[in-house]
Amino acid sequence: MRQVLSLVVVLFFARFGAGQEETPDALVRRLGSVYFSEREDASRKLDKLGEKALPALVDAARSSDLETQRRAAQLFRRIRDRLLLDLVRKPARIRLNFKDVPLGQALEETTSLTGLRFQLDYEVLDWTKRRITLDTGNVSLWDAVDQLLSAAGLAPKADLPPSLNAGGTIFVDHAYTADGTLLLDKRSKDALTADHSSSVRVGILPSKTSRGFHLDLALEPRLGWLQLENVEFTGVWRDKLKAVVPKNLSQAAQLSRTLMTMLGGTTPYPRFVVPVSVAAPVKEKTIPLLEGRIALSGKVKQQCLAVDIANAAGQRYREPGGVLVQVLEVKLQDDGGALARILLENFDELVGQHPGPKVIRLKPGSVAVRGPADLFADGVELADAAGRAWQRGNVTHQPSGMDGVELRIQFEAPETAAAPLRLTISTYRHIAFDVPFTLRNVPIPE
Repeated sequence: MRQVLSLVVVLFFARFGAGQEETPDALVRRLGSVYFSEREDASRKLDKLGEKALPALVDAARSSDLETQRRAAQLFRRIRDRLLLDLVRKPARIRLNFKDVPLGQALEETTSLTGLRFQLDYEVLDWTKRRITLDTGNVSLWDAVDQLLSAAGLAPKADLPPSLNAGGTIFVDHAYTADGTLLLDKRSKDALTADHSSSVRVGILPSKTSRGFHLDLALEPRLGWLQLENVEFTGVWRDKLKAVVPKNLSQAAQLSRTLMTMLGGTTPYPRFVVPVSVAAPVKEKTIPLLEGRIALSGKVKQQCLAVDIANAAGQRYREPGGVLVQVLEVKLQDDGGALARILLENFDELVGQHPGPKVIRLKPGSVAVRGPADLFADGVELADAAGRAWQRGNVTHQPSGMDGVELRIQFEAPETAAAPLRLTISTYRHIAFDVPFTLRNVPIPE
């Protein structure tokens, strides 16, 4: 009897894994268990592990067992999307630390760190004599930039564009140049409130034609391109204010972004100005506390690989869909440029992610047809130690093996380049999210 009881105990512990170290690899093996409860338990625990489980899930998504493959792919996408949402909502955190440095140097170092570019109005500002001493501490990107500009007596240009389109909301490049450079002006003593708590800077611009104001929305450069979907107010002012957000926003700006990417240029930073009107009679001249939410959607860049070119050859990663990306080589050429060779295996899976060729209208009567390999190449970048991007030039691709494609991407060097060079490969993910904002002491013009 004792022997039978001992055998039952041994079998119970063997099945339910008591005392067993539940590593991601061990949990992945249970995704194909014959017992539904074990499959569910393993899925829950892998989901809870989050980012630590991703490498094991990528391998499991290519399993010969269909149930393991299905669950691993679903878990990978769920965890990846959750991490991406968390990443885009939260602001990048940086520290600017300068001790008696020229303003130009401080702005250049901030550009290298944040991706924001700045331009001073030389005719208005005597900036050459300005020196900066500042330690922002570890704060949000927008808070750090605001501290720097405040220390320099500067602010982004706050002029409204001369006109709004029929929908009321516009894509603004008035305070930015065509390549996304932020134009700076003297800082007013009556600087208006702004929320720097998320990846979206929410500021206020005064209205000169109606009773209300304008929300000034700027996105961190790392977010790539997003579409403004909605602005809503919460709290006590939710029924007294109305924001106008059209449905056909920024198609021309999206085309501009596509053309600039194809030509190797920089992408304009997303920035929107949203008119807000007072929708009910109010006596107040100032809103003490204004709360709301900004809803956005679109494609954001997600980095998959980043490596110095000296160590790039042989680097590889696999998407759960099955596409295997391998860097064959990155080499400097005699003409001063560089060539990157990248192998895409299981190319049919990439075609599934980008169904059909994408036709881009360059100008009347002139179009370009770009397939999945070309769209993948958009995410391949080369930059030097100072963050200066090498311009992407000619892209060619040819079959390799049974179902592979070899990409050859030419890069042209900037005027100055500092070693080491770094290769990054990113993909673009579609995402929808919202961020809250809080503004204080918002003026309402008469």
